Amino acid sequence: MKICLVLLFIISIYLPSGYSEIPKEQITIYIDNDETAKIVHKINSETFLSNILVQPVSNNISKIIAFDENNVFLKTHPTDNQIRIDTLGASKVTLSYEATLVTKNDRIWRLEYESVITSTVVLPDASKIISLNTIPLDIIDDTYVMPAGNISISFTIEPLKTHEFVVHEN
Repeated sequence: MKICLVLLFIISIYLPSGYSEIPKEQITIYIDNDETAKIVHKINSETFLSNILVQPVSNNISKIIAFDENNVFLKTHPTDNQIRIDTLGASKVTLSYEATLVTKNDRIWRLEYESVITSTVVLPDASKIISLNTIPLDIIDDTYVMPAGNISISFTIEPLKTHEFVVHEN
């Protein structure tokens, strides 16, 4: 009997578990051409909690909206450095807000923020990175997965150019 238990234990260690762990939180920062940063913070909440505290990526935020997995709006209470969300037993909460994270000097844009977890930054189309203060964990097109901590990204946005074409009829 003991040998069977030991064998089952050894086999369970080496077999894949069949599921991957869902991250507890995900932060995505969308940068618009008008220097606006929209943050979407997804949180997997415990259903027995009546409220949760969320650390925003900036103290200068506006347009705060939170809703649960059934698209029911949840009440938010922003303070100096946290947002309390009354979850009412929700298992998934999506918090959305705008934050002042982007400055522009001539043609150079600078995104600066601090995140306690890994974050994803989506830059506008035609962006060109000038500098990063840390190495991204992953890069796909204009999307950068950044580690937790202080993040600073400098970039430019190439303006769209127009051309005139003359068509001659023969």
